Amino acid sequence: MSNVKFTNKLNLPEPLVNALQYDSHRMMGHVSVTQLIEPPRIRVLKKFIEKEEDVTDRMWMLWGSAIHNILEKSNMSGKNKDAIRTVANLFKSKSQAQDDTYDRVANYLKSEEEKLVFDPNERYIIEKTFVAPIEGWDLCGTVDLYDKEKQIIQDWKLCKTYKWTSAESRKQWIKQLNVYAWLLEKNGFPVKGLQIVPFFRDWTALTHKYKSQRGQDYPDTEVAIIDIPLKPLDQIEAYVKSCIKDHQRAEDGEVRDCTGEERWAEADVYAVMVEGGSRAKFKFATYEQAQNYIEEFGYKFVKPLYVQHRPGKSKRCEEYCPVFEQCPQIKKIVPTILD
Repeated sequence: MSNVKFTNKLNLPEPLVNALQYDSHRMMGHVSVTQLIEPPRIRVLKKFIEKEEDVTDRMWMLWGSAIHNILEKSNMSGKNKDAIRTVANLFKSKSQAQDDTYDRVANYLKSEEEKLVFDPNERYIIEKTFVAPIEGWDLCGTVDLYDKEKQIIQDWKLCKTYKWTSAESRKQWIKQLNVYAWLLEKNGFPVKGLQIVPFFRDWTALTHKYKSQRGQDYPDTEVAIIDIPLKPLDQIEAYVKSCIKDHQRAEDGEVRDCTGEERWAEADVYAVMVEGGSRAKFKFATYEQAQNYIEEFGYKFVKPLYVQHRPGKSKRCEEYCPVFEQCPQIKKIVPTILD
């Protein structure tokens, strides 16, 4: 995680501020699944940049954590986990400066929590972190739910309805869940299916009615189940190895540029413009095509024509990347944005 300096511009009460700053992610290896599937440049920059963020920007993260926490506590292992945490906190409170015995017991209970609460007889494994070695690193990932009877992984997402039709979101989900499948297989749990369970935080019945009447795609309810294609295990492992090597090189200072696919980049456009006009007459994929049009048909226009280069927008960079302002690559691609 980047070095974040939190602000509290609304002067929210301290308990709420503490909750909004809390990071519930479990890191038990060199890299997590979420980090693995993101470009190495983002991960490296996150480690070194200082970023200011207001706690109000993390409100939906808190709601997401709340959903996961409630779902986790709904199973028997969650009750056992609560008991272990209570005992650990009790030992922690009794720790004294001259004797760290209580402190060491508390730390042990917290570090071994996953092993202590695991019940092999339960049908569902919920919120469990798995670890597997590969290429000299340990890869970790916390699975929201694994159904041992159906051998299905489910990942719960609190998200907006646009992700229902977002091609980029589907690509990320496919990568994430297939790596989870590889992790579980390496830990002795066979996987036959993958599902995303999105909770749509901006879903409304009125929007559903409006879009349904116009034949537009929109989820029927506030929660859904989306089947994700499961890839062959050897194919997933080859992808994981490639990503691990990418991140290892980045750690050694060889940070590659993000690809166009990783930037969600749109193609460049070469627009044929009329001198003094503001709208394109025609758009082409290459400069040569646009120039050829001008040479062939330019005589039909009263005013001269010219070619205007319109760089494709890197949507992930400009709208979603947490290190956008510090990224040297994007400054080369779209220098005017950061000037």
